[in-house]
Amino acid sequence: MSLHRTGCRADTPGMAPAVQSTFLVDGRRVGWHLYGDPTGRPILFVHGWGMMLAGYRRALDALAGTGWAVHACDLPGFGRSDPLPLRRSSLAGYSEFVAEMHRVGPLQGEPVPVAGHSFGAGIAARAAAADLTTFAALLLICPVGGAGSSVWSWMSLARGMVQEFNQDLAIRATDSPTAVLRNPLALSLSAYAAKTADLTGELTTLHRRAVPAHLVLADHDSIVPAGRLRTAPSASTRVVAGNHGWMLRHPEEFAATADCVLARAA
Repeated sequence: MSLHRTGCRADTPGMAPAVQSTFLVDGRRVGWHLYGDPTGRPILFVHGWGMMLAGYRRALDALAGTGWAVHACDLPGFGRSDPLPLRRSSLAGYSEFVAEMHRVGPLQGEPVPVAGHSFGAGIAARAAAADLTTFAALLLICPVGGAGSSVWSWMSLARGMVQEFNQDLAIRATDSPTAVLRNPLALSLSAYAAKTADLTGELTTLHRRAVPAHLVLADHDSIVPAGRLRTAPSASTRVVAGNHGWMLRHPEEFAATADCVLARAA
C-alpha cells in the first residue's frame, strides 16, 4: 500500500481556514480535511451520502470551536476522492475505505472518537463492529439502518427527500449530481446500500464489546426515520427536535451535544 500527499491548501474566506490535503492511496485520490487547531483533541467525522463537506462547514467549525481537531475525508466518488471500484460500492466497501484511511492517513490509526451522519454513521458503525479499525467511541447522528426496505419505506424516502431538500437545499450543498456523472452505477449501488442498511447487528456487537456507541435521532427525520434503532442497544440515545439535517441547521447544538457525549473518550 502506498500513501502519497499531493497537495495542501486552506479555503473559505471569513472562516478559520480548513486545511485540505489530497493523498494518493494505491494510486487513488483521497481528499482529506482538517478543521480547527491541529493540536486539539482529534476526532474523525464521516459525512453522509450525496454531501460535500462544505455543507457541513458550520457544524464542523462549531465542533472545532469546542477544542476538537476535526479530521474528515471525502467519501469515494464525492468531493475530491476517486470512486471505489464497482465491486466495493457497498456499506462494507465504504467501511473498508474509511478504516483504511483511519489507519494510513494523518490519524495513523489512533483510537480516536468518530462521528458520522446518515450513511456516514452506518459506515462508522460497520467499520468498528467488523474490527476493521478501532475507535474510542462512536456518535451516530440520524443514522441509516432503521427504516427498513419495504415498498412503503421507499415511498416515504422519496417524500421525505422532497420535503427536506426544499427546506435545506442551500445548506446541504449536495454533491450528488457531480458524483453521479463521475460514476453513476457505483453511486446508485451505494445509495441502495445506504437506504437498505440495518445497523441493529452492528450496534448489538458494539454493545457486547463495551464500545460506546451513542445515537442522536431527530424526531422529524423523514428521510431515514429511526424505526427499530430507537430500541437498539447503545451507550446512550438522544432524540433532538429537527429533521435529517439537524446538525446542518443547528451547528452549535450539534457541537455542544458531540462535545458533551464524546469528551470522556478523548
